[in-house]
Amino acid sequence: RKPILKEKVDSVEHLFLDKLSKENNFSSFTSLEYNNIQECLRDDDAIVEFYEDKSSSSPRLYAVILTAHDLPSVIDCCSVEEEKKWGKQQKLAQSLWTSLEPALKKKKRIFFVPDGNLHNYPLESYMSLLYSKSNIFRISSSRELVKKYSEYGKGAAIYGGLNFNMGIDQMIADNSKYRNVTAHELECDEISTQSIRYSVSQLAPLPGTLTEANNIAAIISSKKKTDVQPFLGDKGTEASFKALSGKRKRILHIATHGYYYEGHQQKGDDEQNALMYSGLFFAGANNKYMDYFVPDSIDDGILTAQEISELDFRGIELVGLSACQFVTDLH
Repeated sequence: RKPILKEKVDSVEHLFLDKLSKENNFSSFTSLEYNNIQECLRDDDAIVEFYEDKSSSSPRLYAVILTAHDLPSVIDCCSVEEEKKWGKQQKLAQSLWTSLEPALKKKKRIFFVPDGNLHNYPLESYMSLLYSKSNIFRISSSRELVKKYSEYGKGAAIYGGLNFNMGIDQMIADNSKYRNVTAHELECDEISTQSIRYSVSQLAPLPGTLTEANNIAAIISSKKKTDVQPFLGDKGTEASFKALSGKRKRILHIATHGYYYEGHQQKGDDEQNALMYSGLFFAGANNKYMDYFVPDSIDDGILTAQEISELDFRGIELVGLSACQFVTDLH
């Protein structure tokens, strides 16, 4: 029976590893350089990787410290025998902290990777008491940070100073740039058009949002490794917004007109169309509002909540919404 059981175990293990190897980015986390890890760190972060060196007759406990900008540094903490002799965990933590404090005293987030006997001690608890200004986290490997960081989006998209009176011909040309990536206009768009007429008057320019967008773009651009993509004036179209779907941006800021029509609640409309009664306006939206002919084949500048729900914005950590009626009926 044992050979048969082993054969089954080997078979399952083979299938498991085969599936893992096909997962995106699986192999990229098995061999990393320290600079790959640095890309995931903030200026006030540090990683401490402990390791027991047993290559000599007197094994020692070392700590490798990595920060966002400096080369890795190695600190000789103590001998493994000394570590074992410390009966009280708090005393061990205090001794380790004394060794590490000069390199970590200005760090607000400290990630540590234990090794050997350190797996048995809740060092994060004791070290947090010793240095309350830092948040201390236990991780199994520095790879965890790289994997987590890879799930985040990158860069920022900023919308502001939109031209709501953008011409139809310009909208058609703009849509042609995104024709392979824009979402379709929904069949129930007439519902959203009616709700807009009840909610807002003709869309007036918002010159202050151009200044707002430029200021935010400048702030974000000043941060390291952050690419900013501004969508201003005629470039801030509904088609360009839908084209962000699946692009994994990290920051999204939208300064524009918004609408929410409460009348549908009194009319008892079904929940199926509820997301059609709120949305955002993008460049060229006045054409639809003023009853100008807008071809069905292009995005009309009126983005409903229903359409937003169909887009893929995974990876975004922060969304800034700056306009009227963005918090209406928030409850």
